Amino acid sequence: MYCDNNWFLEQDLAKETLLIWQELTNLMAELCQTPAGFIVQMTKDGYQIVIANQAKENPLPAGLVIAADTHIFCRKVVEENKPLYVKNATQLKEWQTSPEVAEYEFNSYLGFPITWPNGKMFGTICIVDYQITQYDDRYFRLLEHFKLMVERELKLLEKNLTVEHLSLHDDLTGLLNRRGLKSKISEHIKLANRHNEDIAVCYYDLDELKKINDNYGHEMGDNVIKTFAHALEESLRTTDITARFGGDEFIAVICIEHTNELARINNRLQSLLSNSKLKIDINYSIGKVIINNKSLLNIDIEKTICQADKLMYENKRSKYSDSRYSNG
Repeated sequence: MYCDNNWFLEQDLAKETLLIWQELTNLMAELCQTPAGFIVQMTKDGYQIVIANQAKENPLPAGLVIAADTHIFCRKVVEENKPLYVKNATQLKEWQTSPEVAEYEFNSYLGFPITWPNGKMFGTICIVDYQITQYDDRYFRLLEHFKLMVERELKLLEKNLTVEHLSLHDDLTGLLNRRGLKSKISEHIKLANRHNEDIAVCYYDLDELKKINDNYGHEMGDNVIKTFAHALEESLRTTDITARFGGDEFIAVICIEHTNELARINNRLQSLLSNSKLKIDINYSIGKVIINNKSLLNIDIEKTICQADKLMYENKRSKYSDSRYSNG
């Protein structure tokens, strides 16, 4: 998902939206007969021009970041959360310290606030001109229309990303599902290769989940699955991959420099499970396959997962006799 605290311009998921916004901003500036039009984002790091119309008269490029405390038109729009029209800034004392006026000699500004789908402030959409202007109601209605188009694109992006997120993640635990794991794993392998690290593929299976379901009910079984998923994720770095591979089966793909890191992870996992709020023990079996960094580019991930799966069952069989052994 996109993050509303990070620069929108730098998020890969926004590429198609940015193309639409570019055409929109070009058209807005053309219809308003102004040399410059912008879509600007506000974050804790300041103001960034997300889109600038592509006219040679426009001196400010997309990507430009302006400090949060700078006295600019867009800051006032954001702070007051309402449209702003300044038609003769060079003649107004209030704007003499603004770099838009002092450095670029902009005289006219018309801007509207833009919000994220969750209601938080995104930034502004605006037009600026070197000339003193006399915009009538038509300009206000036109710019408000473009503002609503931008906000509709943000809503559409959110819906698309939500659908994509749901298709790649497990409903119960929030971890990646099989499809999500496969979509992320090649990127993870490249990361390990770049940092000269090995990769460990760990296959986990909860012990006697069927017995827990039979004795305590399926709600408790679901709580066990969620508790294990959370503990496993907490035991790893945020850059590692954690997925629910089946009903009570989980996969972790971990970048490591030394094999003793796995023992540390396992100790952390067991500690978290022991201190969980559930009043039953949560035990698991595990199979681990380590791929040396030199072999990463030739890795067959499906085969590696199967190898880890077999090792996991060997670990499970070593703990239970045939009469007690259960696949669940």
